Amino acid sequence: MKSNPLISILTPCYNARNFIRDVIDSVLQQTYQNFEYILVDDGSKDPIKDIVDSYNSEKLKYYYTENGGPTRALNFATEHASGEYLALLNHDDIWKPEKLEEQLAELEKREAVWIASGCHRVNLFTGVVLERFEGEGYFKNVFYDILEKKYLWSFSSVMIRKDVFVNAGMFTHDIWTMPDRLLYLKIAKTYPLAYLSKVLVIDRFHSTNITAKTSIERMLNDHAKLLNDAQAVDSNIPENVIENSERMINQTACIEYMRANDFDGMRRMLRLLKFDEHNIKFIPYRILSLLGDKTILIIMTNFRKLRRKINPSKIYPEIEK
Repeated sequence: MKSNPLISILTPCYNARNFIRDVIDSVLQQTYQNFEYILVDDGSKDPIKDIVDSYNSEKLKYYYTENGGPTRALNFATEHASGEYLALLNHDDIWKPEKLEEQLAELEKREAVWIASGCHRVNLFTGVVLERFEGEGYFKNVFYDILEKKYLWSFSSVMIRKDVFVNAGMFTHDIWTMPDRLLYLKIAKTYPLAYLSKVLVIDRFHSTNITAKTSIERMLNDHAKLLNDAQAVDSNIPENVIENSERMINQTACIEYMRANDFDGMRRMLRLLKFDEHNIKFIPYRILSLLGDKTILIIMTNFRKLRRKINPSKIYPEIEK
């Protein structure tokens, strides 16, 4: 490693008592130790200051702010960060011990300014792997990927040089469900992303971080804003990229409406999806959409019960309150 830069790790926390000890432990166990860890408690009803204080570590810096959402908390943390690099970490995810060391080495090897890496998405309580995101490593322009792909990389795997993050405008506050995508777009316009396929992050999923019915419309509205902002960044985006982006978000919303038992919303998304090879997996949704809501609910309830019996370890448990 050519240098020994300070890395500022940023975690926005909201009602994080059930998760935060594992998160802090994974940070303190990093093989690369030149870091500061900034935790911003975003107006939690049950603050975690006592937990942070119990570590008695100078590396940990805790702030409590009025609730303003994770993007405001992250921007606040950035303003208090002293590091050359910023590493993002959700309050319920954990890192592998070599995360910082391997990413920093790759950044210096590529002379890159930002990096992401593979992750496993696991059931928080059972540890069972729900999805694997690895793929091939690369160093390339990802501007179109950010618009077209449903899943990019784990938020908790991203590390960015601080001056690049700040010059890109940090996180915006008017796009609630995908504020990181706009930031990534601005950075990707100028800088290629270094991606390490190695799994360095564990995304821990549970009932409280699954898309809620009330947030699906917001997600659709935010995507429309994202496309407008993307065209402001690059006025020459190909039409097929825009079409792919719109198909991606409509497919995502269709699935989320079905999970939320909002069958009118599901039908609305199906009307926006062409009946072609790109949407072939939505044929079962189209068949179901021809039935009445009560019939669909009975079918889906029985299907979910069967799935729970076949593989109960993959069901997201409720968080104890």
